[in-house]
Amino acid sequence: MKVFLLFNMLVLVTACGGGAGGGDAGGAGVETAEVIFANNNAPTSASITPADFNQDTENLITLAYTDAESDIATACSISNPSNVSETTPCSCDTSGVCTVGITGTTSYSGAASFDYTVTAGGKESDTSSATLNILNNLCGIGLYFDGSSCTNVGVGFYSPDLDSSRTACPTNSSTSTTTSAAISSCVGDVDFYACVDGTCDVVGNGYFSVVIGRWWVNIPNYYS
Repeated sequence: MKVFLLFNMLVLVTACGGGAGGGDAGGAGVETAEVIFANNNAPTSASITPADFNQDTENLITLAYTDAESDIATACSISNPSNVSETTPCSCDTSGVCTVGITGTTSYSGAASFDYTVTAGGKESDTSSATLNILNNLCGIGLYFDGSSCTNVGVGFYSPDLDSSRTACPTNSSTSTTTSAAISSCVGDVDFYACVDGTCDVVGNGYFSVVIGRWWVNIPNYYS
């Protein structure tokens, strides 16, 4: 809050009748001070539309506001959440930047929103809304979410149903398709086999392994 002091010097002069009897020739000076308090306006919030964010993933959202006296916000709060929850409490840093962590309802994708206010200079703002869009990033078998849509995991990767990520096959193995669902689809390269435990084994002395259509055939080598 800004305070302005305005001092006015007021001199009051009283004239008394002069004469032999005397009397004051002048009056006394009186000094007064006038204090003017500047208006402390409440901050003004603004509706926002943050970038789309992924399903079941927290998104840190920065709130928008202005203040006529350039007071910085010290607190914030949200209300009326729709299809989202507040997973990191709303707060403002020492620079007055206010953020809140928002996560969509489990497995939900689509439109969402919440309302918010900020407090600056001891006064709370009006209420504004955040309009959100939550992306559907839970994909089907052999697919993963690449940031914008579900797409094939590709050769050498796998992903189960209702998952947004993909997992690489163990070293020395790969898949025969671009839409594999599980590690069991990862077949060892030449001289490697049994990769389902996450590590491909070397065939060892007396055996060799060949890849036929990404199926391995472990054959005893009687000549080793």
